[in-house]
Amino acid sequence: EVITGELLGDGYISYNPIHKPMINGRLEFTFAAKILHYVNYLKFNVLSSICTPSDPTPWSNPKTEGKGPTQCWFSTKRLPAITSLHQLWYKQEGNKFIKVLPFNIEELLTPIALAHWLMGDGYFVEGCLKLCTDNFTKEEVLRLIQVFHVKFDIKATINQRTNSDGAVVWRIRISKLSMDKLISIVRPYIIPEMLYKLGLK
Repeated sequence: EVITGELLGDGYISYNPIHKPMINGRLEFTFAAKILHYVNYLKFNVLSSICTPSDPTPWSNPKTEGKGPTQCWFSTKRLPAITSLHQLWYKQEGNKFIKVLPFNIEELLTPIALAHWLMGDGYFVEGCLKLCTDNFTKEEVLRLIQVFHVKFDIKATINQRTNSDGAVVWRIRISKLSMDKLISIVRPYIIPEMLYKLGLK
């Protein structure tokens, strides 16, 4: 459930199925350094059984050169189970593998998955929550919105965004009218330091 939430955000499976001899996949995560408390919680508590005890690696984003480390990274161990997940979450296009929405996302998106998705890749603005779904197609984002409605009775809309490079991406906006319901669903799984993502302190 946690991994589902992270893969809906910026979580990534590092795996090359044509590598010989075969090396299993691993999960990789990059977060803003300002939420290091969440990174540590994820690595040393939730995913500790599949991670090493080393600290997350700080690094500087080229876009913020001169400001010191602004992000932090860590990965899990390489495991057959993660290799299997790659088949569910990725499709091959030419020489690349593109993240896609799993066919059974309605089953996979549980309250715990939703909580980790918003802690890792959501933000609170103007009384509502927005989820960064930049890596998914418009059709996939609309499917996620449908899952919100059918499974959780949460109203959401799709928002178009144009990045600095001109690329058009799509994000989810949870309606203000559904924020109380969303909070009731995910709050048991939100660590105190991340309650601000729900507009709570």
